[in-house]
Amino acid sequence: MPSGAATSSSPRLRCRSAHGRWRRPPGSPTCSSPTRPWSSPRPDTRRPRSPRARSRTSPRCGRATLPSSTRCSERPSTRTGRPRGLPSVGGVRDHVLGDVPWLAADPVLAPWSDPETVVHTTGAWLRQGTPSPLPPELDAFLDAGPPPVYVGFGSMAGAAEDGRAALDAARDLGRRAVVDRGWAGLAPAPADDLLVVDDVDHRALLPRVAVAVHHGGAGTTTAAALAGVPQVLVPQQYDQYHWARRVSELGIGTEVSRHAASVASLTAALDAASDRVTVERAADVASRVRTDGALVAAEAVVATASAAG
Repeated sequence: MPSGAATSSSPRLRCRSAHGRWRRPPGSPTCSSPTRPWSSPRPDTRRPRSPRARSRTSPRCGRATLPSSTRCSERPSTRTGRPRGLPSVGGVRDHVLGDVPWLAADPVLAPWSDPETVVHTTGAWLRQGTPSPLPPELDAFLDAGPPPVYVGFGSMAGAAEDGRAALDAARDLGRRAVVDRGWAGLAPAPADDLLVVDDVDHRALLPRVAVAVHHGGAGTTTAAALAGVPQVLVPQQYDQYHWARRVSELGIGTEVSRHAASVASLTAALDAASDRVTVERAADVASRVRTDGALVAAEAVVATASAAG
């Protein structure tokens, strides 16, 4: 756990990841657990006004802080689709703020460093069990040659140009590539040196690639770190700048600004990420990434329920 994080006492709330929609049963305490430590933790902390303000040139860049909307509350919720006879909440912000926020992020990748705020870092909430099998065509492609470069920008619909540049960079280095179509609709012409895929389990794919080029989402960054694969991040917005900086700070990959992304810059980044030292650091960090974050959170929820009687 990072210094200052709450470890000895369980937070007194029921929480879930900040990703996705959720419902609150009437009368239940509420909490949303963010997956990254980058935005506003206290009412007196101003938020950056744009994604660019979160870049590495921002004075607030990288501060280990929480979104104001993800602090925990022990007051009962008043709505689950419609009022249920409980009084309305006068101020949502005051209702949401609480004593101990949860952070659903890995303490190695996203250490908490704000000494003024105590948090409960659970670790990332990762899917457990055996990874889903890869499609036969992908499995055969991986077996047919050296580990390829993975290129994928997830839900970043505007990243098509960056994806094409990353593929060209891999080819300039004589690398094969697995291209994740994603929301950008990456669909290069069929060729012997590449394969386009749709939804695949990162836990099964990423350990078998040489470098992962991606947008820097919390999930992809954590999956690549856990796989021990070097990373090249081209962040597009919001917390992706935080993850890109952390990957660079840990020495497990490199960052390329989307404003400077080109075949030349991505070729240089791929070459740097393939350096022996980077590969060794990625393997070391992989051995320290927690895989029990969801269990830690679940145990805290059970302890909370038990304490409440």
